[in-house]
Amino acid sequence: MQTPIFNSGIPTEFLLNQQPGSSTSTILINGKQSTGNSQLCAICGADADGLHYNALSCRSCNAFFRRAVTFKQTYVCRKDGNCDVNQYVRCACRACRFQKCLRAGMKPSAVQPRRDPTGSQKNRKPPKRKRLDTDDGILCFVWIWGGKMV
Repeated sequence: MQTPIFNSGIPTEFLLNQQPGSSTSTILINGKQSTGNSQLCAICGADADGLHYNALSCRSCNAFFRRAVTFKQTYVCRKDGNCDVNQYVRCACRACRFQKCLRAGMKPSAVQPRRDPTGSQKNRKPPKRKRLDTDDGILCFVWIWGGKMV
């Protein structure tokens, strides 16, 4: 017997498959089976690596959702808004993929703003090049960055 796991508009490729007379069930996501040992991405069905933005997802769907939210992307489906999204064709329709991220529970409010890992670049001075003569006659150049030789 197959019954939908969620009633929240998630397509029927997310199905609970329970054998009659059995207490174990498997989850079919985009045709792939998950028995609880391996976790599958709720968006594309690839191997998931954890919860991202409140949904179990793979790195690819995590990055897609983060970029879409960070850059305030708006996508339009060229078909009927019900395109297949799986690990093999997940890049085909970005609008349907983004909607599937939202239906899987990803929260745009959980995406943090972009950060520059080295700090602001506005007030940085360009490095200076300094010529050094060595004792053995070899000429070399070093970069001076913020008063320190690099």
